[in-house]
Amino acid sequence: MPRFRMRSNANFQSRYSAYARNHNMTPEQMRIHDRQCHPDTMLTPFLLWLSHRRLEWNRLHPDHQIHTGIEPAEFDQWLQQLEPTANALTCECHLGAVP
Repeated sequence: MPRFRMRSNANFQSRYSAYARNHNMTPEQMRIHDRQCHPDTMLTPFLLWLSHRRLEWNRLHPDHQIHTGIEPAEFDQWLQQLEPTANALTCECHLGAVP
């Protein structure tokens, strides 16, 4: 089965960049980290993070909830403004155990 390959240059998608920044890493560092921790499912942590951010957005913005999969531009702006999380990484290879 062919494996998905993320771009190896600096042209990362803005949501992936927000994900990396939220984990105190550059996109390249995050890609390397996720590849090491999740070699067969390296995009799963990003997709879970994004799903949780969508749920958080819906909770914070009840009048602008995401239901159709088409997010408002404000959602991407909000993602870019998220502060890094002190203990954002919770995979076994980073912290030793999943909480």
